[in-house]
Amino acid sequence: TTSIDWKTISLGDETDNSITVSNGALVVPKGLRKIDNFITEEDASDLLLGFDRQLFTWEGFEQRRRVLRFKDLNGLPREIENVVQKFIQRTGRKPTEVAVEEYPKNQLHKLLNTDKSTVSTFETSTKFKYQENNDYFMAILPIHASVVQYINRPKIRKPDCWDLYSENHRSGILLEKKCLYVKTDEFLFEWRSRMSTLGP
Repeated sequence: TTSIDWKTISLGDETDNSITVSNGALVVPKGLRKIDNFITEEDASDLLLGFDRQLFTWEGFEQRRRVLRFKDLNGLPREIENVVQKFIQRTGRKPTEVAVEEYPKNQLHKLLNTDKSTVSTFETSTKFKYQENNDYFMAILPIHASVVQYINRPKIRKPDCWDLYSENHRSGILLEKKCLYVKTDEFLFEWRSRMSTLGP
């Protein structure tokens, strides 16, 4: 990622937060919220120690990774429960499932690939149709390191649609360690994504 000329652009919301992207002309997706320094370094350390006590399973094919899923939020490990409660307090949203994903370094590219043919996926099933003011959301909280997620918006909401709205509807976005990113609305339903590289 050292060869990328990273740019900082405003999210244009009431928080006046900004994101770091590889495409400075990116059309900012509607429905992206960022909360800086959502957890402390101590929180991150507690989470990582807590994960070591859990039983992970392997998921994925091309990007095989260790995954820990909690579909019943009653009886969560203390470290995760603390973060979930903080999330509810800060966002007003309550998750129905919590997942922890651990990407081995060999499953991430060494350089960001923003070619429009790069495989990326929707966060929601294609059977869902986007409607404004719905309650669906997906949140990302990098804990161990900052990562780069490649995002793009195809003209048609199909996994194999390679035609994008424009060249400014694709970019790498830096997901900073300990910062919270919440996807809703258009960003959740109409944009695809893929974890790409470790952050700079």
